[in-house]
Amino acid sequence: MAIRGKDEETKNGMKIVTNMDGEIRANNKLNSMMAKLTKIQKAAIRKKKKIADATGENINVREIVTDNAFKAAGDKKEPATVQEVKTYIKELLDKEFPEVTGPKR
Repeated sequence: MAIRGKDEETKNGMKIVTNMDGEIRANNKLNSMMAKLTKIQKAAIRKKKKIADATGENINVREIVTDNAFKAAGDKKEPATVQEVKTYIKELLDKEFPEVTGPKR
């Protein structure tokens, strides 16, 4: 049985308890509440990113989310949000440019 302290904080509007796995549970709950991007939407974002990289322009996330083809490829009841698209683009950048760490000793 986990001992729950009185240390409580809010994360993205949710109350979490800072104990052994409070952070993990809060993140899992948040991820389950967010609508997931479909494979077609992810492919469209990757293509927009490649075009933006080639032309040297920035990616306009609001333009992607409001695009009719992008909306049609996603869930009709819970369409993708700007935050989800930004999170996916950040994941792409993290894969492309992983953090450099020092040698292991």
